[in-house]
Amino acid sequence: MDRCVQHGKELEVHCDDHQELCCSVCVALNHRLCSSIIHLPDLARGFLKTTEFKQLPAAVDKMRSRLDELKNDCMKDQASLKDSYKNIIAEIKALRKEINQILDELEKKTVKQLDNMMDDLEKSIKDDLETCVHMDDQLKTMIEKLQQITGKNKETNSYIGFRVCQSKLSEANSLVQEIRQKEGMKFKSDESVLPFLRNLNSLGTVENPNSISVYKAQSSSLYKVRIKEDKYKCHIAGICELYVGGKNDLYLYTTDGRLVKKIYEDKSKYITVCRCAVSPDGERIYVTNPTAFKLITLDTSGQVLSTVEDPDLKQPTGLCVSPGGHVFVCGCISNTVVQVDPQGRRKLATLARETDGMCLPQSVWFIEKTSTLIVGQEDEDNITVLKLC
Repeated sequence: MDRCVQHGKELEVHCDDHQELCCSVCVALNHRLCSSIIHLPDLARGFLKTTEFKQLPAAVDKMRSRLDELKNDCMKDQASLKDSYKNIIAEIKALRKEINQILDELEKKTVKQLDNMMDDLEKSIKDDLETCVHMDDQLKTMIEKLQQITGKNKETNSYIGFRVCQSKLSEANSLVQEIRQKEGMKFKSDESVLPFLRNLNSLGTVENPNSISVYKAQSSSLYKVRIKEDKYKCHIAGICELYVGGKNDLYLYTTDGRLVKKIYEDKSKYITVCRCAVSPDGERIYVTNPTAFKLITLDTSGQVLSTVEDPDLKQPTGLCVSPGGHVFVCGCISNTVVQVDPQGRRKLATLARETDGMCLPQSVWFIEKTSTLIVGQEDEDNITVLKLC
């Protein structure tokens, strides 16, 4: 019988409310008010005959296969990274031939920048590879132990092993998605090198696509948008186009207005889908859930990848994603605009508050070229323009 990691007691019951396997101490401390506590032997009775249990080995095999593919990709990325490094060095050398000796010091700075990033990315790939190997070993060990369970408590122990294995599969799936999203490095040469040579600090910048800039507000301005024909105060509720959302659903349409499919649904509360936006690569869909105070990130099939909850994001409404992948969200009743990381896992910064003129913000748009944030607010005739830095 497996034991509780926190208390060392045997796992005895399953809590439906929290979807947890618990010991007696856990129940006494954390689950006294839960409505459904079921003893594991009762819950596991007949479990070995269920389709879900019988399909677990196949699910593990499929995940291990995905991990094998990911390990192979990681090893290919190591070779590709070195090729990228050589190619960038060649670009730097080619540019170097067109200019004079004043570039010697600039070249050293640029190559040093490249070397530092090379080290960081090589370490990142090495860490990813080690994590994949470790995850693969864990899944292999877990499924072997599960298939070797015997004795009078076989059903109960098999159920426990099944739940633990399912949790590990979920962790492995998150790992696969996280590593898949990473990219290699690129070099962007400065087109003004020759005419402005003496004013430069480097030959260019080596970019890491996995990093994201965190902004802060530099200034704020208010602009009236109400026109003479408007009979009532303006309710500025949107500043872009994307997927189509209902109160509880998210739909995919073609550009000519034809419904393709429903990709997400949440009927748990009155309004669970308020606004939506899409990442530049089209792989992530961001949805605001104002009644649950959450920003939800989905994949293109509608599976929830991550959620963000934060005191500065109460009743999230409007949101936008810039071409560079920066994500901005309005907190309506918290009177805030926050920046969230591209994976939709955490808040990076609170850019504007009530003291900056925020009053029930409903919509937001970011002009990346000028680092300008435009915010529309409920029942207001004005828009607020924030200059970021």
